This record gives sequence, C-alpha cells and structure tokens, in this order.
Amino acid sequence: MRSVLRANGVAVPVRIVHARAAKEQRAVPVAAWTEAGALRFAGSFSEMEEELEGSTLSGWEGPDRVSSDRANAMIWPATALLGGRGRGGPRVSGL
Repeated sequence: MRSVLRANGVAVPVRIVHARAAKEQRAVPVAAWTEAGALRFAGSFSEMEEELEGSTLSGWEGPDRVSSDRANAMIWPATALLGGRGRGGPRVSGL
C-alpha cells in the first residue's frame, strides 16, 4: 500500500497492521459502534453496506458469496479511530 501511494504522489502516514482475529470477529465492535450511533457514514456506500449486512460471526453469508473486501477495509480505520474509546485513544468527534 505504501508504495502504491508514493508512486501516485500521495504523502500520507501509513501504519502496517496485521490481523489477530478473523475479520468477522473484528467487525463485531464496529457493528456495535454503528448501532449505537458512534460511527456514521458520510455519503452512500451501498456495496460496502451490502457486504457488512452479509457478514456474520460464522463467515460471509451474502449473495453469491461475494468478497467482503470493502467491509474489511472499513473495519481497520474504524477500529483505529474508535478502538480507543474510553481509553484516550484516537477518535473523530465530528465533521
């Protein structure tokens, strides 16, 4: 990812992360934050929302077993932003 951004002239900090749990398990707190209103989307992301709706703790149960790449890509930054709630971690309070 870092090399793709640099090749396109985008200078942003990149933190390399590695999953310690399956994406379905990582999505549980993100789903709870969304239901509680702590996480909202600015715009329409119908394909990602479809992926999120098809994700369960036992795996993907969406139509045609489509990949959940968009949902997974959203889970990482949401966890980074909201994962520190109550512990002084990074967060976004509004736009």
